[in-house]
Amino acid sequence: MIAGTRRLSAVSEINVTPFVDVLLVLLIIFMVVVPLAPLGLDAALPPRASENAGPPDPLVITVEPSGVALNQQPVATLQDLASQLSDVLATRTDRTLFVQASAVVSYGRVVEVMDVATGAGASRIGIMGEG
Repeated sequence: MIAGTRRLSAVSEINVTPFVDVLLVLLIIFMVVVPLAPLGLDAALPPRASENAGPPDPLVITVEPSGVALNQQPVATLQDLASQLSDVLATRTDRTLFVQASAVVSYGRVVEVMDVATGAGASRIGIMGEG
């Protein structure tokens, strides 16, 4: 008999201690990061208007072969239109205006009027048809 002989065998069990350590570290990281994530989207809300104030009258530029008019008031030149528009738009929060052109007016003339309106401070321009 041979005393003290032991046979060495391979250990088939996985050491899970390092895996548990890594999982705990990841759990702590996610617990710290998740509350810092944004919870919603930013929204740009319009300023609160007073209860009595209704919507302002729309600005309409009419382009006819005979000339240009701002809210049915004839305007002599495009420079006069620019100065009148800048005065009116300075007092408004809504800088939207509409351009209504006759079918016989050239497209270039309408674009000139729209360019003057943009230079005077209009932020949005709508085009209206005849009728």
